[in-house]
Amino acid sequence: MFHYNLWNYNITFFLDIILYLKILNQADMQIDKYGNDVGYNKRLDDIESRYGSESDVFKKCLELVKSIKL
Repeated sequence: MFHYNLWNYNITFFLDIILYLKILNQADMQIDKYGNDVGYNKRLDDIESRYGSESDVFKKCLELVKSIKL
């Protein structure tokens, strides 16, 4: 019984972390460096202009935005 409760606690804890990380990523991919809400596309344009479309940074951000929008 103890292990079951501990297991449920761990699952809940990790699900909460996943939710908070998703919220954090959503905010990060919509807010520019000045704190303005610019949306996903303008944020990606900004990252692309700084790092280039072939950079790992841009590619990972693009993947992140695609996963967030699901």
